[in-house]
Amino acid sequence: MSRRICVLIIASSGPFRDGLRILLQANPAIAQVALSDTLDDGSRSIAQQSPDAIVVDADLLDPAVFEAQLGQLKILTPHTLRLIIVHTQTQQQWVRNAGLPALLAGFTAEDLFAAILS
Repeated sequence: MSRRICVLIIASSGPFRDGLRILLQANPAIAQVALSDTLDDGSRSIAQQSPDAIVVDADLLDPAVFEAQLGQLKILTPHTLRLIIVHTQTQQQWVRNAGLPALLAGFTAEDLFAAILS
């Protein structure tokens, strides 16, 4: 059996994050799912224990400094898989410009697991 991974979700508390957490916990390849409400809290969590993958809800990020926040995330986690969940085409373009993988909200479970576990 391959190594099980730890995933950090950075998203506001609520149904979206809860559903994402439950979906990830259902996969036997994922050992632990940690939660952070903000990018700052997520940064502190990453400093304490680096996860194998980070899933960020783009709606959490400030549109005025969106690209700077994505750059900060890349610097903070250079060897960690990062996946940004986007909700608009504008967000999707910003994430592409930052060179990060994105999934458009409404994605399938298969797409999510393929992005995280590949």
